[in-house]
Amino acid sequence: MAASEGVKYRCFVGGLAWATGERDLEAAFRPFGEILDAKIISDRETGRSRGFGFVTLSSEQSMRDAIQGMNGKQLGGRSITVNEARPRHSGGRGHEGDGGSGQRRNGSGNSERRVPRSGMNHPTAYDTFASPFGEFPGPRLGGDNLGRRGLRSGVNHPMFDATFSQSFGEFPSFHFPGEASVPASQLPHKAAPIHHQLACNLADLYKGTTKKMKISRELLGSSGRRTVVEEILTVDIKPGWKKGTKITFAEKGHEAPHVIPADIVFIIDEKPHDQFTREGNDLFMTQKISLAQDWTRYTVDVTTLDGRNLTIPIKNAVKPGYEEVVPGEGMPIPKDPCKKGNLRIKFKISFHSG
Repeated sequence: MAASEGVKYRCFVGGLAWATGERDLEAAFRPFGEILDAKIISDRETGRSRGFGFVTLSSEQSMRDAIQGMNGKQLGGRSITVNEARPRHSGGRGHEGDGGSGQRRNGSGNSERRVPRSGMNHPTAYDTFASPFGEFPGPRLGGDNLGRRGLRSGVNHPMFDATFSQSFGEFPSFHFPGEASVPASQLPHKAAPIHHQLACNLADLYKGTTKKMKISRELLGSSGRRTVVEEILTVDIKPGWKKGTKITFAEKGHEAPHVIPADIVFIIDEKPHDQFTREGNDLFMTQKISLAQDWTRYTVDVTTLDGRNLTIPIKNAVKPGYEEVVPGEGMPIPKDPCKKGNLRIKFKISFHSG
């Protein structure tokens, strides 16, 4: 029997694992009947699950079967609580029949329509909850009701809890189905990051390259069973990256109950090169010369990190401490790889002939 218009057969599902998604929720409840909607409530700031959700089924019998079949069962490694979320049409401050129109009774018994303030063309959270049930009671702040301002500013107020319960139904064993109802030991916490050194030679850092890193990690299934899988993480190394650069793969660590998987962080390390050393964006090399050489016609042959052969004429007199600077033949600058640092040639003078 399909749900009649205005009637919703909705289950509240509490105690959900952080990793449980709406598809998992729908799959778990599908054996009991047609699923009209499956929704997990997320924290609006972090986007993570608040540990509870709702499943709407097509008939009352399906809802009853789901409650009986799923309450106390394991889902995502957690024992979940399933109850009926019954909408109530009495006992609140609102009035049946006129709640949807935004009307309420004033002290004289006449109907009074709430008119939105100028510029408020879209319904707010306050309008959603206050229209069917009247104004939130309580102190006023600056002429505005605490309910309106509280909802806009994120302030918690006990009357909001009560109105939410009236709108979506009672939740046995929960005052308000959110983080406050979950023991602190079961709240998800982030595992510490896992660091790995990624050794690269200077040529890789000059030209850029791609490295494939294989990892093994444990995954937690919806039934709570753990499986070990292997994954390949692709690290794209950009030209000019320096030692200490970090590449983060979010939440690629092991999955476990009540734990947000660790991030895996690769840290670039630089292997020694037989010809060049690096300081910032500049490359340094040392050229040996002897006193017997003709310094007036001296040249230095250099093979660059990308395989080019350069012949660099030395036009100035070489003396201890002299450094020849070749512009644009250093390391690429990461923010603008078309630009490069300098190549700096130092000289080591041998005073022995032959």
